[in-house]
Order: sequence, then structure tokens, then C-alpha cells
Amino acid sequence: MKQLFDLRFLMIGIVVATLLIWGACGTQQEESQALTATPVTVLGTTPVPAAVPTATPPVAAPVAAPAPAAAMIGEGPKRGGTLNFVGAAGIGYDCHKLLTSDCAGSSDAVFSGLVYYDPTQHEINPSNVVGDLAESWDASGDGTTYTFNLKDATWNDGRPFTAEDVAYSMEHISDPDLSVLSSWFLVYDRTEVTDLKTAVVHLSRPQSSFVPLLAASYSMMFRRDIVEGNDYRDSGFLVGTGPFMFKEEVPGVSLELERNPNFFKEGMPYLDGVVG
Repeated sequence: MKQLFDLRFLMIGIVVATLLIWGACGTQQEESQALTATPVTVLGTTPVPAAVPTATPPVAAPVAAPAPAAAMIGEGPKRGGTLNFVGAAGIGYDCHKLLTSDCAGSSDAVFSGLVYYDPTQHEINPSNVVGDLAESWDASGDGTTYTFNLKDATWNDGRPFTAEDVAYSMEHISDPDLSVLSSWFLVYDRTEVTDLKTAVVHLSRPQSSFVPLLAASYSMMFRRDIVEGNDYRDSGFLVGTGPFMFKEEVPGVSLELERNPNFFKEGMPYLDGVVG
């Protein structure tokens, strides 16, 4: 009798241990199901219920970020405000003479070029050159003559921008005594002014990079009387056709520019001013 009892006890222990091991090592798929165990009966003993695995709690679904407010969708650029930038104030404003980022950082906001790289594109590529002060331009078949048709633009002091200013700027930028950029324009010959809105630039030989180099931010258009009548390090030099105009300078400390109300690109700029 005692042996039978011991045998029953041993069988119960084996069954229980097996079920516990099964419950601990079951697959994730089995754990996620609601299992109902079948009671196991050993002959002559009380039925022992099998262990029921605990189901894995459901994982909360990620919550999506709230969508932008409807009022913000499709809004255009906002006007106003002042852009503050870091630069070396007073280092000089003639970017034909100073090939530095400090010069370009301040002068680029005051002066314009004949052409420039389209700011809506994400790379500097000759195919992305568009007109700035030039409304359009054409090249001769042999690549030695470029005819620029000019937009209606004025200098900050109200004087019209003309083909005479193009002729002077090309003379200035190609002169090695006046410009560190002269090596860019070694093939420049002369500029013919056919009328106030048409400038014909002649090259001694073709140069495929001529227009792309004119599009560089340093290739600015200047006015003879302003350049020759002012030191390039003085604020009096800052008379241009660009989106901003001179307002105030603290020599060696800061330069403040304000919006040009007569800028030739209608509605621009969006900012009220620039301080550096």
C-alpha cells in the first residue's frame, strides 16, 4: 500500500514539474492565446489542474503627433523682423578687392549683380544662373559677345541703374590693380553701351565660365562716382541696388542695414533690416 502511495506521489510530481516547465518555455505565440488546460488525473488521486500561462499584456499602439493647425498650412512668408549675423564690421565693402566672407556678408545685401544663382535651387550649377539686374542676355554664336538687357532698377539714392554702370563695373572687376577677381575675367575686352538699358560685353576669346563667374556673389555692380569718391572701408561706399541700404554704423563694432523700399524686385525683401 505504501509503495502504491509513493508511486502515485511520484507520478503527480512528474506531471506538475512537466507542466511548470512547459508553461515557462512555451512560445510567444502560445502565450498570447487564452489556453484552457485540461485537468490531469492520476489513477486513484484527486485531479490536479494544469498551470495556465499568463497572457502577455497588449502593447500600446504608438500615438501619432498632432497634425499642424490648419491655419499654418499654406501660409506664405512672414514679413518683418531683423536678421542678426556675425561678421567683421568695417573690414571693407569692395568685394572686387576683398575676397572674404566678411565683405560678402554685408555688401551682398546692399549690391546686386547682373546675374546670380537661383536661390530656390540647391546647387551652384551653370544651368541655375538667372537674371538679377539683367532682364535677359544673349551670347553670339562664337561666344565672344554677350548682350545684357537691363531691368528698371535704381540705386539707393534714387539714381537709375544704367548700362554705363555695367561698363564701369566690368572695367573695375577686370583691372588687376583694383580687383583680386581680375584673373576670372582675363578675356574681358570692353563693354559697349548701345543705350541706357543695353550693355554689350566683348571678350577677346570665348570663355564658357564667363556668365557663371558673373553670377558669383563677389561680382557686384558698382557706380563710378561712389567708388572713386569714397574709401572702400567707409560706409559712404554702401550705395547699391540691393534689397537693403545703409542705416547706421559703429566703426569696428556693428553695421545696420534697413529695407530698401525701392528695391527692383517687387515685394522684396521680407525682412525690415539686417544687423552685423
